[in-house]
Amino acid sequence: MGVFPFYPRGWSFQVSGFDPDRHLAAVEIRVLRRARAQRAAGLERVPWRYSLTAGLVWTRLDRALARAITELEAALVTDPDTAEPSFRVSGPRKTYGTAQEMYADLADVWKRCSQQMAHLAQGNGAVYPMLQARRLELEAHGVRFFDLTGLFEDETETIYVDSCRHINARGNERMVHEVARELASALR
Repeated sequence: MGVFPFYPRGWSFQVSGFDPDRHLAAVEIRVLRRARAQRAAGLERVPWRYSLTAGLVWTRLDRALARAITELEAALVTDPDTAEPSFRVSGPRKTYGTAQEMYADLADVWKRCSQQMAHLAQGNGAVYPMLQARRLELEAHGVRFFDLTGLFEDETETIYVDSCRHINARGNERMVHEVARELASALR
């Protein structure tokens, strides 16, 4: 949508004028996401969690919902009736030759921001965890780091509620427990 890549996700929707069609599409997306989460939670209950047939039916229905969400999101982004956005909506113009160049720039800005947050946290006696992508560089700058990317590798129960890796209550509980354990260890 031509929005500055370092603005928060959904920025244009937050600051643009009210468009009933776009608002309706956003509501539809939210309803479909909630339906996916509710279906996933229902499948976790006994006896469905042990049923291969229920799992197969859920997978097919979930893929259909995921496809519908993706199509609605794409329609929001590529709406041909949308006029050139104002500076308030788009921010400064920043273009890239390839998506990889944009991702590299996003990662570099994230790294610099993480370093600054670490300096701020260290200066105030706090501990601040960083993400995995720039781990070695951050550790070389004295930033404490722990990695939870493998937290659910051996999980046999449903943890993710959608294809964007949003997690359910069980996943949140496991993550909170692991973060607390890591923080306690770092404070010793």
